[in-house]
Amino acid sequence: MKINPHLGLVPAAIARVVVRELGIVRAAFGFERAAPPGGQSFGYGADGPLKMAILSYPILVIGDELLAMAFIPARLVAAHVAVAAAGIYGFVWLLGLYRSMQARPHRVEQATLRLHRGILGSMVVSLEDIVGAAPVEPEEIARLGRSTARLDLGGDRVLLTLREPITLRGAFRSRTARTLVVSADDPRGLCSALARTGAS
Repeated sequence: MKINPHLGLVPAAIARVVVRELGIVRAAFGFERAAPPGGQSFGYGADGPLKMAILSYPILVIGDELLAMAFIPARLVAAHVAVAAAGIYGFVWLLGLYRSMQARPHRVEQATLRLHRGILGSMVVSLEDIVGAAPVEPEEIARLGRSTARLDLGGDRVLLTLREPITLRGAFRSRTARTLVVSADDPRGLCSALARTGAS
């Protein structure tokens, strides 16, 4: 993730958060750049829990405002505004994350597999470093525990086994692992594409 040079006076951790939030807002309002042409794209999270959260979120916002009206005195206008603003920004955040997922699909290219979790994380894996790819169930993921890196956001998932450990860069932390779980709307299609390249 590139840091804006205008944030040079801000500590790096804060700058990363600011850049991420600006990226999410940009994506929410349709300013996320589309994936470049070429390669084979695989979406993720199209009908996952995030989409359901976005569809139900307006009801939650109304509920929050009704609770605020019931428990916060009407004279505390600033508190009511803060509750409403937090609710609206929560919706913008979820929408931005969802749209960034749509704009950043997984991509199988000539020599690499580019993996994403929307704006929250990414990884580039050399196809020759992938020794296995198979659909995986949540119960099996739970058994793998903390030894596996996660780049998933619900829905169907694929387990990738790598020849060498690789570091996953995320918005919140990094992790090095030899196995990686990713979300995929078409897990078997992604595995087949990798098999055709000789990656697994």
